[in-house]
Amino acid sequence: MSILLAPLQLPSVSLADRKQLPTCSAIYFAIDASDRILYVGKAQNLAARWKSHHRLYKLEEINKESPVRLAWKAWNKEDLAEAEKRLIRIFQPLLNNTKLETPTVIPSEVVLIDFLKTFSRRLIIFGTELKSSDQLLHVYLKYDWTNWSSKGTAAKIKEYIKTNQDRNTSLKFKWHRYSRFDDFAGEVFRPGSRAYKKRARQHRSYNNHWELACNGVVIHITPVDSYREYKKKTQKLKLAGVNLSAITPEAFSEAQKSNDYEFSRLSCYISDPVPLLWIK
Repeated sequence: MSILLAPLQLPSVSLADRKQLPTCSAIYFAIDASDRILYVGKAQNLAARWKSHHRLYKLEEINKESPVRLAWKAWNKEDLAEAEKRLIRIFQPLLNNTKLETPTVIPSEVVLIDFLKTFSRRLIIFGTELKSSDQLLHVYLKYDWTNWSSKGTAAKIKEYIKTNQDRNTSLKFKWHRYSRFDDFAGEVFRPGSRAYKKRARQHRSYNNHWELACNGVVIHITPVDSYREYKKKTQKLKLAGVNLSAITPEAFSEAQKSNDYEFSRLSCYISDPVPLLWIK
């Protein structure tokens, strides 16, 4: 089943006017004033569903600072469950993955902040891929892969993830293959040789793409060449309230003019896009 929806363009009513919702079966979205999708749900009777919703209390709290609206799309009852599942995966809404009633569940932003503080001196913000009607905002961070020892950034991130994998939180680190390091090296070594083992360590450091989603923002962490040279062209900006090095607008503009592939498709990072809804 293909699902193509632009939630920001759907009909909607304010949270306070939820009694005006129709009685149809529908997929619905709770969206704040900054167009962040807070919740995705399904209902066989939309009006009845919002007479008593288990997320109403938290949404009313958010509504005090950032007005919330409820958008919906009429949907076939038989397909509601599958549509809801896929849309949650696409939009990573904040409230779907955090059980507010259970204090042992750690909000994703708490873990994200801890991670960024741990690696604040090892990561550079390169830019963003802007949000559209059917895509969240993406932030791209880069790390120095050339230290392939156990003290290198890649090894330390893997260690951090392993140490924190049992924490009860909605923040998940998804790993993807970045690329095959040997595709760029063009060299072949005898298996088991010293050079072969060195190349294997380099590959383990280089071949990493971590992806994590928090509070309506997707963050990517990938390797970069010439990390130290890029680091000289940064300024301090916040991400999830944590100070990180970010490429300056001047350096970003120069890189795009020189067709630097690291900056293709990206826009310059200007300000912190991650809302902190639990940490005040």
